[in-house]
Amino acid sequence: MQFLTSQAHGILAVDFVHVDTIGLKRLYALIIIEHGFRRAHLAGVTTNPTGEWTTQAARNVLIDRAECGRRFKFLNRDRDTKFTEGSDAMFTDEGVRVSLSKSSSVQVRRLFNTR
Repeated sequence: MQFLTSQAHGILAVDFVHVDTIGLKRLYALIIIEHGFRRAHLAGVTTNPTGEWTTQAARNVLIDRAECGRRFKFLNRDRDTKFTEGSDAMFTDEGVRVSLSKSSSVQVRRLFNTR
């Protein structure tokens, strides 16, 4: 816990959320969270998130944060296929260490196996 508190200003988390519109259309929003500042950034919204789109949207947020003088050391993301090797490379080129979270299916299996 002490590590997380001391490193919070250098940690980002990224994930997609989906929104279903009244017209029954699904939109995907890429959200990037700065843990140290407790801020969420809407990186972009699309109906069809591809690896290239995800990489460019994340790059735009990193450029914006760099202009504010903010640098990050760690990025936590899930194993979604929308995150490609290109998006990981973009972060590592900026000196950010990418950490993959455990898949939810593993967590669900553990939950049911312990009961």
